[in-house]
Amino acid sequence: MIFNDKIKFIPQLRELLSSANNICIVTHANPDGDALGSSLGLYHLLKEHQKSIKVVIPDRVPDFLKWLPGSNEVIVAYDNKELMEMAMAEADLVFCLDFNQLNRVNGVTEALTKTPGKRILIDHHPEPDNDFFLGLSMTSSSSTAELIFEVCEELGLTKNLGKDAASCIYTGIMTDTGSFSYAIGRGRTFEVLAHLIDAGIEKDKIHSLVFDSFSEQRMRLMGYCLKDKMVVISQLRTAYISLSAAEIKLFNHKVGDTEGFVNLPLSISGIVFSVFFSERDGVIKMSLRSRGNFAVNDFAKKYYGGGGHRNAAGGKSLLPLQETIAQFEQYLKEYEAELTNA
Repeated sequence: MIFNDKIKFIPQLRELLSSANNICIVTHANPDGDALGSSLGLYHLLKEHQKSIKVVIPDRVPDFLKWLPGSNEVIVAYDNKELMEMAMAEADLVFCLDFNQLNRVNGVTEALTKTPGKRILIDHHPEPDNDFFLGLSMTSSSSTAELIFEVCEELGLTKNLGKDAASCIYTGIMTDTGSFSYAIGRGRTFEVLAHLIDAGIEKDKIHSLVFDSFSEQRMRLMGYCLKDKMVVISQLRTAYISLSAAEIKLFNHKVGDTEGFVNLPLSISGIVFSVFFSERDGVIKMSLRSRGNFAVNDFAKKYYGGGGHRNAAGGKSLLPLQETIAQFEQYLKEYEAELTNA
């Protein structure tokens, strides 16, 4: 059963937790700050109450998030499939955080489907699947990390909130709101942030660790994208950046290096829709962002088998990069009125 508020969700979760000895926490592929922040935040809060906890992610932790407390204890399925499968097989409960479809956990989907543990969804994306024993889906929340704090507060797990848990949760909220510049629709978010700051986090240091610790090659890649790879379609208030596999390799790309690139064109006056195309392993992965009322999640779902939020979504194409871009430009023409008025 999936709930959109905590009233019915919390009592059922409390009962499940009381009898669970082995808990697994799973988040989506290409984990971002919210995925890892919410997962590690929950990890620390449950660990303090003597639960056996394991965190599983499909692929590696990005460099700019490796400082997160507990990140060195995460099981990376890409590197250790056997250990991941063992964790899933032994679990009584499996928390599924920051995704709401089992196909979002590439490399872990089969084990997650077969696990004897009850799957518990906590997420803030719309339209969750029905593959979960119990779930909380609240699109009004800024981030899954914020939801984790609220759920754990209701469970009585935040009374002695530790710095490690607070730092992870803060990172999740900060990264999913662009340093608190968007996706915050309720004052409750700032109340949660106040609790985290009171727990003794070093908020300025966290911001610097996330946003001011990139490599020289990453900065040069960003410059290359802006100078040579950004296409602006002014009449449709749209811009996009594309990178081929060869270009990514040229700049010695590491996991997380292109994080946030999709947002860069939105700094241009008048641009309301931005897309970032990247070619990896024969698949074109797409990040879509918008400002205003243009729903990129609907666009991604219609054409690219994706989804997400109104202003932030993802998808993929199996066509070659240039064909994908040409097709995208054709699709855009159908949205001229919407983009003009967004």
